[in-house]
Amino acid sequence: MNFGRRIILYLFGFSLGAIIVWFGLMKDRPDDALTSWLPSKRVIMQLDTNKQVPSASTARWMLCRGISAQDLKFVIKNGEVMFGKSDVHAKPVPKYVMEGKTPKGLKLSILCAASPTQTDILSCLEPGNPKDTCNCK
Repeated sequence: MNFGRRIILYLFGFSLGAIIVWFGLMKDRPDDALTSWLPSKRVIMQLDTNKQVPSASTARWMLCRGISAQDLKFVIKNGEVMFGKSDVHAKPVPKYVMEGKTPKGLKLSILCAASPTQTDILSCLEPGNPKDTCNCK
């Protein structure tokens, strides 16, 4: 058997194996099933599935800005975990910073504390704006 025939047989077997794996294991999986084991996806799943409870100051800020709880949920679900700004080793629960845009296009930075049963939203800010420009009391 010459070298060219060996290459053809190898490629045929590799292709057949790839097709069997695709139809047997991968065909009916959701798109994010392959990346759900990554750290950011795991954090997003934990924060999204838990009950989200904003702090009193965050709730007041949201009311002043016209930001709803659904907007925060959207940012948490579709945003990006900023591990460089997060404190993943904080005790008693880790704190994560999420950044993303609301459906209205407003960019938010959210600080969340991730306990096993609920997500405490400690602060919510608009990056680039002063810390607290809310005049509501």
